[in-house]
Amino acid sequence: MVSEAHTLDQFRALWIEQQKRRQLIDHLLSDNFSPETLREIDQMNDFDLYDFFGHHGYHARALKRPERGALFISNNQSWFAGMNERAGIVLKGFGEQFDKGGTDALETPTLWEVPEIRIAGGVDALRRVGVPALVMQEAKQRLFAS
Repeated sequence: MVSEAHTLDQFRALWIEQQKRRQLIDHLLSDNFSPETLREIDQMNDFDLYDFFGHHGYHARALKRPERGALFISNNQSWFAGMNERAGIVLKGFGEQFDKGGTDALETPTLWEVPEIRIAGGVDALRRVGVPALVMQEAKQRLFAS
């Protein structure tokens, strides 16, 4: 992993891009390293794989999913306050969904079916802030910056 991303910042940039992250995980699996199994052995099931890899590869402080999700919401209050209210609700919902399912929960179509996200307008609400894919990428950068 460290050979593909030499620093934590490089790893973070790789991690927020779904295709690059999947390539990294596939590479590990092809070398017979199961991230899920290793996380279980280390008793780190409450941690997203981002934190597991960050801790072991870069000696970063690992945060449990609920901790990272809550920090995302609390550390970005001014960002949420400076945007359309509905978009802020959707983005806060990302933090809450990360708490429940980690990175994968942010990249599943069912994300848009979560009641508070759907009621707030989902992707349409994000359009009020910018290009939805770019807004989501910024949200991930902020989420993993904590």
